[in-house]
Amino acid sequence: MNILVVGNGQHTNKRILPALLKIQNIENIEVVFNSKKNITTKDNKIIYTSNKNTPNHKYYSLIIYATPPRIHVDNLYNYYELSDNHLIEKPISSNFKFIEDEKFKNLYDSKNVFESLMYLHHPAIEVLKKIISEHSCLEFKTSFKVPHTDFDHYRYKKDQGGGSLLDQGIYPISLILFLFKDKFQISKRSIFHDKKFDIDLSGQIIGKTNTVNKICAEWALGDEYENYAEIVCRDRVIKFPFIFSKNENDTYKYFEIQNEKIIEKELGLFDQFVKLYSDILDNKIQNFEYSNYVNLIYRYKFINSLYRSQ
Repeated sequence: MNILVVGNGQHTNKRILPALLKIQNIENIEVVFNSKKNITTKDNKIIYTSNKNTPNHKYYSLIIYATPPRIHVDNLYNYYELSDNHLIEKPISSNFKFIEDEKFKNLYDSKNVFESLMYLHHPAIEVLKKIISEHSCLEFKTSFKVPHTDFDHYRYKKDQGGGSLLDQGIYPISLILFLFKDKFQISKRSIFHDKKFDIDLSGQIIGKTNTVNKICAEWALGDEYENYAEIVCRDRVIKFPFIFSKNENDTYKYFEIQNEKIIEKELGLFDQFVKLYSDILDNKIQNFEYSNYVNLIYRYKFINSLYRSQ
């Protein structure tokens, strides 16, 4: 199998390439780079090609787009003939015009196009779904907040699609829509802007369904680290730490609190990026319901409505 990775930033070197190298039936990984200074991962399976040159193979089992969001869709159009499988790092785009773009829809219908919501491929999500379906769930809470990082990164640049809503917010929002779909009814929304950066730095949505009294999602850039999902039932509270981003070298555990007792539940050792890529390469398309065209457009219309409400 040949894999093409378009983009060679920090995420490619930290997450994408190490995960691809763990999949044994991948023979070659070609990375399209913009700048040689980011070439830090070396392996016999990896070759690097300038974005000014044509890729070395005529067909790839998978193309992964890990460029800034503002050029994701343009890159998809440039490379779509080279593969039947295209995985785009979140968000699909920082320009919501693709929602109404007939060309994008036609390409989406003719190829397997996925958004990289890797956390949805971790076994913890199936456990979480099962608990919600089998127990009387009164409240559901989820949050993804991170401290400030490199201020030169595009996430701090408004004209490049920066802001916390698309960088952090997409995780808790996509989780809520994945679990509750169109049953979720918003009662409150808020997004905080910072004049210094000219971008949104945090947000919150609160709502409910006919069976869950309160559903809350929060996100932030420049805050204390939070990364969890929590289910409040009548007789217990179940907490899932690190529900979105995880250390692939740590055994995953979640916790059930009942009658003031904390019960630790161990799921095992998983690399959710390996699981994501393997699901595509093994043609397990049923695991990508969240990324079919209808659900993708619903998700981005929902996010766009938050933008418009700012």
